[in-house]
Amino acid sequence: MGLLNRVKRVKIPTHEFSIQIPIIQKENLLTPEENNTLAQYIISLGDVQESKTFVKASMSDWQLHTHNNIAKKLCDKVLDIILESSGRKNSVNPPKFYTRKCWGAIYGKGDWVQEHNHVGSVYGWCYYICMPKGASPLVFPEGDLSIQPKEGELIVFPGIVKHSVPPCDCEEKRIMIASNIGVK
Repeated sequence: MGLLNRVKRVKIPTHEFSIQIPIIQKENLLTPEENNTLAQYIISLGDVQESKTFVKASMSDWQLHTHNNIAKKLCDKVLDIILESSGRKNSVNPPKFYTRKCWGAIYGKGDWVQEHNHVGSVYGWCYYICMPKGASPLVFPEGDLSIQPKEGELIVFPGIVKHSVPPCDCEEKRIMIASNIGVK
């Protein structure tokens, strides 16, 4: 009998909590020119992930912020917004948030995102570069919440929150950038 077969499996009890979860929404963090330049850059990268992630759409690599200055600028702005909203920006020992991963995604007709969360990350966020009329919303099923983002809008949420995007029903491209935030 192997060691793994001899290890007693411990069932960890789970509990359901009903709590309020903060969702941060901000608009126009980038100029229209920056949005356009970032959209063109994401398009130029192509589908690096080949739909092997929860995102069933064209998706860049995980480190967009390390090779695109506009993506880096956006990530830095979001880190400031998160720190400010934590209420601890001016404290003696403020949290040190950082960008763990950052990627771009382009949704065409029929593209979607499986329900998932970003466990291991303190926050996740999405910034909407192009949101054509009829583009799919960002859905938080546990909160019975569906947000129809606007072009130029940022949505920040805790990493443990499950979210998804239903299949896109429009011909124009829905282009966004997303990230996972850690704390040191």
